[in-house]
Amino acid sequence: MGPLTLLKRATRRLRRLALGLFLYLAFCTVGGIYFADGTLHPARRSLTENEAAEFRESTHALDAELTDVTITTPDSITLRAWIVHPHHPNRDAVLLLHGLGDNRIDMTGYAQLLLAHGFTVLLPDARAHGVSDGPLATYGLLERNDIHQWFDFLAAQDHPHCIFGFAESMGAAQLLQSLDTHPRFCAIAAESPFANFREIAYDRMGQPFHLGPWVGRTILRPLVEVAFLRARLKYHLNMENISPEDSVAATTIPILLIHGQIDSNIPVRHSQLIHARNPSTKLWEVPNADHCGAISSVPQEFETRLLAWYELHQSTHGEPHATIIGPNGRLSVYRDMDIPDLRQKADAGSPVARSILGICYLCGIDVEVDYVDYKEAFQLLSSAGTSRTVVNLARMYAEGLGISKDMSEAIRLYKAVANAEFHAQLSLGRIYSRGDGVPADPHEALKWYSAAAGRDDQNCVGETATGALAGFPIEDEIREAKEYVAMATKTRDPQ
Repeated sequence: MGPLTLLKRATRRLRRLALGLFLYLAFCTVGGIYFADGTLHPARRSLTENEAAEFRESTHALDAELTDVTITTPDSITLRAWIVHPHHPNRDAVLLLHGLGDNRIDMTGYAQLLLAHGFTVLLPDARAHGVSDGPLATYGLLERNDIHQWFDFLAAQDHPHCIFGFAESMGAAQLLQSLDTHPRFCAIAAESPFANFREIAYDRMGQPFHLGPWVGRTILRPLVEVAFLRARLKYHLNMENISPEDSVAATTIPILLIHGQIDSNIPVRHSQLIHARNPSTKLWEVPNADHCGAISSVPQEFETRLLAWYELHQSTHGEPHATIIGPNGRLSVYRDMDIPDLRQKADAGSPVARSILGICYLCGIDVEVDYVDYKEAFQLLSSAGTSRTVVNLARMYAEGLGISKDMSEAIRLYKAVANAEFHAQLSLGRIYSRGDGVPADPHEALKWYSAAAGRDDQNCVGETATGALAGFPIEDEIREAKEYVAMATKTRDPQ
């Protein structure tokens, strides 16, 4: 083979390499442009009249009033929201923020949960989402200031004792970024946030191929860089500044991070990265939960943890940060709890210390979640005859919270305090009506539901269920008992 032939072959190889490099760079350039433009212009989910009417009806069923409200931002964008006031408020409010490509209707399930416990709720459509104005979604660069305005609006209109935040996905990232310049929330909970925009961009590169973020960090890194450059040059947005983890690192506001362990959209490592930047945050990794799936995977535990978190941080300026229902009524709990001191007092026999310590272990407040220690704390209280903690222990057996499920033991404990505890009566009614672990017994169910329905007195109805898992009855629970009694009585009456 002559030198000329070898030269021709080498030339062809170089041409192929040059063509491949050109196509690769062209793909990354075009892909980066589309990625930037598509990210900043997400598809809108419109808010339909039927959806609005259904939620309005549900608020009426919860004895609450819905109002349409708007604010105008400094860049002349009109943002729209619903504010819902319960007729029996607890003097606190929650700002609810939705995820990417969604609107306020996505947060109505959380709103109904909170309304049932007396919270006022504000549900805005983010800019460039729903029926709010705005040409661009900026993932917190501008939205953090929008959140400040909504906070100020809520504070000026309602003068709540505390304003809390709850958000998911994109809304969670925006909420976290609002904390570095507006530290006035009493506490927040953020589900499935991303740690920073660059890290989530790396994830997005690998997800179409079912691969990890390494694709974005290596093979498609030029595409990511082009997208960031496009956002800066065309839209004057520095996407490097979108960093919830940086904001969390600088804040002292109590933060509960919630993330599904099998989240396929925003992997759980994002919340782990945020938590690592500020270890004082609380991270709840939810087993078998996908993106924003905690409320559907473990609805009762989600409700318990969220309400306990808010009630723990229910004041500011050095006042008690919670009023938790314990064995002797309401217990004042401060934000920074001295766990060793609580343990010492609990070991010395203090029922107050045992109650607070048990709640800390249940909800992961200043300690790791530990059902065994929670059970031990409340077993000591129940053996001392503290009826509400007996209900808590019974529920652990009924639901298998950290211990083997044992319905016979749960029923025994519920019956031991049923004369004094509404939730024992209600739980027994549910167990016998559904045949949960025992044969269904309509007569026994009617007996306990009738006892629960008779607890409709103004001193207890409407209070929130707190971190102790068994607070006062709320209206929905009273209604459940009355409806069962009415149905059972009607079925038994001769026609």
